[in-house]
Amino acid sequence: MSDRITIYLGLTEIRAYEPTVFGTGPVGGGGYGDDFSNSKIGRKVAANARKEVSENYKVPINNAVAAQEADYAAKRQLIPDELQRKIEEDKRKSDVKADDRVANLWSEIGSMDTIISQTALETISLQAVANSFYKRDFFDQPINAFITEAAARLAYRIADSKKSFEDWQKSLKAAYEIKRLNDLAELANKQKAQLSALVEEARIAAEAAAKPTDIETAIKFTADFYAEVGKKFGDSASKLAEELAESAKGKKIRSAGDALKAFDKYKNELNKKFSAKDRAAAANYIDSMDFEAIGKAAAKFGKSLGYVGHIMNAKDSFIEFQKAMKSDNWKPFFVKAEAIALGMAATYLVTITFGFIAVTPLGILLFAFLVAATGAAIDDQLIENINSFIVGL
Repeated sequence: MSDRITIYLGLTEIRAYEPTVFGTGPVGGGGYGDDFSNSKIGRKVAANARKEVSENYKVPINNAVAAQEADYAAKRQLIPDELQRKIEEDKRKSDVKADDRVANLWSEIGSMDTIISQTALETISLQAVANSFYKRDFFDQPINAFITEAAARLAYRIADSKKSFEDWQKSLKAAYEIKRLNDLAELANKQKAQLSALVEEARIAAEAAAKPTDIETAIKFTADFYAEVGKKFGDSASKLAEELAESAKGKKIRSAGDALKAFDKYKNELNKKFSAKDRAAAANYIDSMDFEAIGKAAAKFGKSLGYVGHIMNAKDSFIEFQKAMKSDNWKPFFVKAEAIALGMAATYLVTITFGFIAVTPLGILLFAFLVAATGAAIDDQLIENINSFIVGL
């Protein structure tokens, strides 16, 4: 007995069997009408041909349809087993591990895709055979349309009645096989839909299971960041970074006017500590920024700090920040920050700032300006602490 996982879905039920319904026409004799058929002798030949075909094949055609209908009804009941055999065969060939549920689900989806594709190709090739006798859909014709068509063939010496019956049977069998293949494809599509839903459930469950680990990793990443800041710039810088993150919780990024007004309270102290030449030199670090790396780091900080929104590309804001460092005109920077992030969670801005600090080799000057600008965009809570930090540099 196989030890492989079988994903039983309450295997998708096949539709209840319904007897095949044949159409009502047209049955105009196959389109052989001409002057001969309307002549006296032509009508006599046609009548004799119809009589011969009717006497010899009225019962056989009904028996043939009944046999095909019974065969079709029996075969369609085997379709679920046919799907299951294909599933198990593909798992054996691919050596799908028994304990890997997701791999089993994907294998079964692949099996359904193969069946759907194969049935489509087989149907195309069979359709020509099914339509060959009447030159149209076989089931659109009533059963006794054979008599009219075969009689016309006989009258015009296109084929004798035996040959017509053989050709008709080929179309009959092909038409029923197409019907069975359509049932097979229908069930495979239903099965695939259910399997796809289970794969999505498994993906969501896996993400949910991974979240605690992701958050723990992010928290450690943030703790290591604070430690690294302390190592590079001193304990006061590390403490200020933690206070900045804490102050942002539950707040929104404020307007450019309010942010600029707050930043002016830091700017004089910063300019006393660092000359225009120092600021310009520090700003050059921004030229070598890796924005993709900043985004990834910011996403980690976001998980740790509780920010659940999308981390947008802040490249334009950093370019304005760089210009402001060189020109000492900070209004364009805060206007750009407002345009991008006004009303967003203030924690978003902190994650971007921390992301930049984490991946960019910067000095204390740039760190101080970044913290001051970020704090100004949030609120006035850290004005005293930031000023004290700047004075102590």
